[in-house]
Amino acid sequence: MILQQRSLAHSVRPFPGSGFSERINILHRALVCYNAIRGRFWVESMIAPVLLSALLCVILVYAWSEQRRAPLVAASTIIAAAAGLYLVWFPSHANALAEVAGVGRGADLILYLWVLISLLVLFNLHLKLRSQMELITQLSREIALLKATSGKAGTPSSDRDPGAVSSLENGL
Repeated sequence: MILQQRSLAHSVRPFPGSGFSERINILHRALVCYNAIRGRFWVESMIAPVLLSALLCVILVYAWSEQRRAPLVAASTIIAAAAGLYLVWFPSHANALAEVAGVGRGADLILYLWVLISLLVLFNLHLKLRSQMELITQLSREIALLKATSGKAGTPSSDRDPGAVSSLENGL
């Protein structure tokens, strides 16, 4: 009967063959390791938000400095960067917005918004490039007309004095 009680007590103990102080030491070492790992992972998990925040702050400063030249673009950039900062530090809110929008995850919603904003920027750059090309075409036509009506229309350009520069060429 004593043997049965002893084996029963032995099987109930979490750490067989160890005393109370040894069990406390084992638990203490486990907690120290857990906290060390948790602290290291906390620091590692903070690298991305800090870097993203720094980049978004640079974008905010740039948008603020460009506010006089392009107020609409600057305002939309400031709003997007501020929203980005908010979602970097509160990612659970991105998930809630994604659920409202019918998207699976907050990361997917942010990716979709990034693609949409990139397409809008690309379209804006296309329109600016197109207007610049039209302006260059118009200027080159005006230059050709000015050269044609300046009295040297029939003379080839090799007959001109190489040191003489017209006022129109000086401006270019």
